[in-house]
Amino acid sequence: MTTGVPPTLQPGTTNTLAAPLSWGSSTNPAIEVHRATVGDNLQAVFDQTTQTWTWQPITTGESSLSGDYSLWVTNGTVNTSQVNGSIY
Repeated sequence: MTTGVPPTLQPGTTNTLAAPLSWGSSTNPAIEVHRATVGDNLQAVFDQTTQTWTWQPITTGESSLSGDYSLWVTNGTVNTSQVNGSIY
């Protein structure tokens, strides 16, 4: 699931392929990573208001998913909220 604003070009750049990518931030991450396990029964749900997709349990009574960790990109470097710095 992606959140936040779309990727942006760095100021003063004109070539989108050569510009370092910036997408999201530590306070507004680009991607929330969720870990699903065997037996989880989930569905993707589109929110018309926010124009975003989220994963939700299909079975009533199951707890909703929360982000296990977040990812964002600053000047071409992938950052993570995981303590060990891993993006996986």
